[in-house]
Amino acid sequence: GSKGKGKGGGGGAQTSVQMANRKLTEVQGLIAAHKAAAPVAKLIAEAEELSEKAAKAGEPVTKAVEEWDMSLEDEALEKISEEVEAAVNTASEKIKEAQAGAVAVGPQFARYLGPARARLASMDKGNKDVAEAVRGFPVCKTLITQLQACLADGEAVTSKFAPILEELKTTKFTKTAEQLTALEPELKSAWEKGTTASAEAKKVIQSSAKERNQVPVSLQKKLNKFVADSLKTLEQACRPGFDPASIVKAYSVLQPIFASLDKLEKSVGALEPLVPEGTAKEITEKAEAYSEKCTAAQELIKESQAQLATIPVEVNRVPPAREALTAGRARLATSSRTLTQLKQPVDGMVKVAHVLELGAPLEGKVSENREGLTKLAALEPIEQEKACAAWQEMAAKGLAECKEVVASGKAALAFLKSEVGKKAYGEDTEGKVSTLITTAEEGVKLFNTGIPKAKALQYTASRQVETARMKATFEKYDKDGDGKLNSEELKAYAKGEGEVDLAEGDLSTLIRSSGGLTEDFVPLEHSERLSKALRTVVIQIKQRKEKERLAEEKAKKVKEHTEFVAKVKEVGEVLVKKAEEATVVADGVAEEVKALIAVMGSKDITDELKSALAAAEAKLPETTKAAKEFADAIQTAISSLPETENPLSKNAQNLELKPKEAKANAVKKKIEQLGGVVATAKAKIAMTGAVEGVETKVEALHAKAQECNSQTAEGVLKEVQELREAVAESIKKCQVQSREAKEATGGIDSKAFAELMRRLTTSSRLVSKAMMAANLGKKKDPA
Repeated sequence: GSKGKGKGGGGGAQTSVQMANRKLTEVQGLIAAHKAAAPVAKLIAEAEELSEKAAKAGEPVTKAVEEWDMSLEDEALEKISEEVEAAVNTASEKIKEAQAGAVAVGPQFARYLGPARARLASMDKGNKDVAEAVRGFPVCKTLITQLQACLADGEAVTSKFAPILEELKTTKFTKTAEQLTALEPELKSAWEKGTTASAEAKKVIQSSAKERNQVPVSLQKKLNKFVADSLKTLEQACRPGFDPASIVKAYSVLQPIFASLDKLEKSVGALEPLVPEGTAKEITEKAEAYSEKCTAAQELIKESQAQLATIPVEVNRVPPAREALTAGRARLATSSRTLTQLKQPVDGMVKVAHVLELGAPLEGKVSENREGLTKLAALEPIEQEKACAAWQEMAAKGLAECKEVVASGKAALAFLKSEVGKKAYGEDTEGKVSTLITTAEEGVKLFNTGIPKAKALQYTASRQVETARMKATFEKYDKDGDGKLNSEELKAYAKGEGEVDLAEGDLSTLIRSSGGLTEDFVPLEHSERLSKALRTVVIQIKQRKEKERLAEEKAKKVKEHTEFVAKVKEVGEVLVKKAEEATVVADGVAEEVKALIAVMGSKDITDELKSALAAAEAKLPETTKAAKEFADAIQTAISSLPETENPLSKNAQNLELKPKEAKANAVKKKIEQLGGVVATAKAKIAMTGAVEGVETKVEALHAKAQECNSQTAEGVLKEVQELREAVAESIKKCQVQSREAKEATGGIDSKAFAELMRRLTTSSRLVSKAMMAANLGKKKDPA
């Protein structure tokens, strides 16, 4: 189809013919290629069938590889391997024949067989992948099965630690100390298994390096990733800082800290901003209550700060604990900032309320005091003195109030100008406070200048009033009205005004000190000096009387001490006399006591011991009576002394009586020892009889034990045990009596029971020998 006209029409027809010829040639080539490729197509179809068979046979393996499912049994795996290998080998041969046939078609038709060659290459690759998967799967299965066993222990660690780590992460602590203690062994057991599993996994990975290198490349990447992930999982489960001891320690340390933080946040959350409503008193009361709550919250902040400042180093090494501590410090900072913001306006509100209440009546007070100061000068002296004192008292209070308003007002004004103050109050309050400060400053100026003026007026008025008073007093005692006080009138003056009686010397002193013109009167013009002189004379008289009283008291004490010392000497003489009398009694029984002591150490109870005991016992009533009389005499003599608090008298009593009393008591003790010696001798006689009885039983039992045999040994052993207890009881009793004898006789007869103790000890040893003999007798044949 020519599109051209004129000269161009012929060229278009020629081109169309050429295109038709090329198309014809192409179709003829396709027909020829189709005929030549028919055998190749058949081989491709056969290869595809075999490839599908191999893929279907290897599908369980490829699926297991894709999902890392190692549950495929070895027998099934072996069967699959055989089927895949046969199919892949046959398919490979068909592919090779098809590829050779495609080459034989010729280069002129090669471009028509391109898709066929691509299909052959794809099938070949797919077959190789299936074959490699089947060939490499056993190695993967062995390694993965071993690692999965290790991973199970690692996951057990993770699952066991997860709840407590979650509590550390969220800082929501629910476990009690008892629960934590019970949990620690479980965590430790899981941790040990996980650590062992991690070490085992590393060992498996290292030992399987060679086998993994032989795994087909298509599986190596996935297998190596699984190995790396497994190792990472195990290391993550048992990583440093997550061991049971550290976790439990961190939990036990953090739990009370976050309990304090929860309490703090609850305390701060309960605080609402203070509203400045009501009177100054009401606002102050509200502020005080609010401040107490803030102080309590501040104490909780300090407690939390102290807890966070003393975290053990090992706790900081636990990652979740570090994160929790960071969160805890942030919570503490937030609570602290919130509390500061809540507290900030409280003091300012109190100052504002205080200034408003204190300054409200201030303007009227300042005006009133200004008028009062002006009126003082016109008053009479007596009224002026009182009025000046009252005005000064009122002015002092007013000055203090004005100064307080100025000082507190400036602080309140600064608060009102702040953002917090502007938010709590409006601009009107700021203007009111400024006005009050100005009024207070005027008041300070008024009172600072007015108080000295009032003092000066008061002093002048006081002088006038005092002069009038002294004149009236002078005239009161000037009975003859001559304008001066004579000696008798001065004595009456001193008695009435000073409450003292004047001696002649005192009267002269009073007249001289008052500037009297002669020795016997004081004129009216000296009344002021007279008043001062009287005060001096009154003091001198009182000092003189006090000195006289002290001298009398001292003399009285000296007399009492002298009498007491004389009485003490009398008592001392009585003690000496009674001691001498007691000594005579003691000497009278000394021979009997010596004789009894001499024979008490004998082994047996002799007639000599009995005779000495009877002689000493005969003296016992006499000595007991003498000892009682002596003790009563000493007590009576000492009781006759009067009680005294004078240290000198007490010292004299000690120096005089202590040595004599000690000597007398020594004599008394010597007499009393006779009773002790007699009691000891009686106890010795009784104890000697008991010891002799014990010795007789022991000797008889010892002989019996020597002769016992297997039939009689048990009975003998029972008797030995009973006698052994009896001997032990006798030894204990002898020891007690020995101590009592030592105390009763003052140690002079400490050896009275020594021989008896030796004999009892010998009996105890003989009992032990009898027990040994009886035990040996158990083995003796009765024959």
